[in-house]
Amino acid sequence: MSAIYTKAADLVGTDGPKKELVNLLTSTAEKELKVVSIVGFGGLGKTTLAKQVYDEIRGQFDHTAFVSVSQKPNMTGLLYRIQLKLGMNRSSRVCEVEDITDDLRNYLTHKRYLIIVDDLWDQSAWNTISRAFPESANGSRVIITTRVESVASAACCSRPEFIYRMKPLNKQDSKKLFFGRVYGSEDDHQFEEITAEILKKCGELPLAIITIASLLASRPEKLRDEWESIRNSLGTHFAVNPTVEGVKNILNLSYIHLPLHLRACFLHLGLYPEDREIERDDLVRQWLAEGLVSKLHGQDSEVVAKSYFNDLINRSLIQPGCNKDGELVSCRVHDMMLDLILSKCEEHNFLRVECSPEEMARDHGRKYKVRRISMNLGNGGVADEATSRIIPSSVSQVRSLALFGESKYMPPLLHFKHLKVFLFKSLGGE
Repeated sequence: MSAIYTKAADLVGTDGPKKELVNLLTSTAEKELKVVSIVGFGGLGKTTLAKQVYDEIRGQFDHTAFVSVSQKPNMTGLLYRIQLKLGMNRSSRVCEVEDITDDLRNYLTHKRYLIIVDDLWDQSAWNTISRAFPESANGSRVIITTRVESVASAACCSRPEFIYRMKPLNKQDSKKLFFGRVYGSEDDHQFEEITAEILKKCGELPLAIITIASLLASRPEKLRDEWESIRNSLGTHFAVNPTVEGVKNILNLSYIHLPLHLRACFLHLGLYPEDREIERDDLVRQWLAEGLVSKLHGQDSEVVAKSYFNDLINRSLIQPGCNKDGELVSCRVHDMMLDLILSKCEEHNFLRVECSPEEMARDHGRKYKVRRISMNLGNGGVADEATSRIIPSSVSQVRSLALFGESKYMPPLLHFKHLKVFLFKSLGGE
């Protein structure tokens, strides 16, 4: 039966933090540029909070942009995306980072702007981005989100009053989020004792709670044995000492319980770089071209593929993206979920992510040749003669190739003798 996308329960526990941040950003008549940092562990909901604040106050500004950075950002592509969000025309000439920051700075001078820089990991990246933001007295505001305390402090010029530290949900909000996702209503619930133990083991972390709740919601019947099994599968250490590995172990439960027909489609998302918006229809075409969609009697294959997409969203494995009319048209993959995907891809030799010709050549010696390659070409160099000789034989078995960015070196497509799916996205493209 086709899965229908069901909107998840509204997020909880964000009203207070949102109000506090909105007041911090708008309550004074301060005209100087103000930078506010939201800092906290992965999965606490920093991006969600920033987006809520952005939607609340964006109407007060002339120009707005919301961009994600990622752990290994291509600065040229990132700055191009800021230009795109602001409505600037991209130059037809090849520009250096300094040229783009100068163009942005000149464009924003004398304008009142609001820019969200999401998922910032490195102070050097902030140093580059911040040069594009003029400090003219127009009441402009910038919000960054980060897991790194030193980055949060540096962005705010070490002003602690401009740093908002995310906290886990309290017990009441944790239950509200959990039962709202499982049953669609916080008032409709059972197994409270088991639930309390599950929430404790999730460390009151929203991402972990939503993942486990969505797993239980996917069950056709709510059986006590299943809830106890999930509770017993969760470790006890995460609640005391939250770690990235601990979150991955919680997310892994959803993968373990994922039906076989969805696993390949889920892992296929590893072709896309971190923090990328992925169009549903593009994804459906890729799944169909690769033969990842089962043929069901009497159903159109595209309809089945879209039901797979909906199922992955309902399980909270991917995050929905809707157009202005509220229609589901795209998705994003949380960076922690992407880490899980890539580790599973490595484990099952499902796909590989390469960042240079040299990496592709090094994989030539692998015993089992991979069928899917994603290349992030932003930092790729020019292949030397020896590398160029190896690459044709190392990619001859590839069925799917995804290229993100532009580089002086791009493997000629004639080397990919069995290619079925080819995906190319430029630096500034979403």
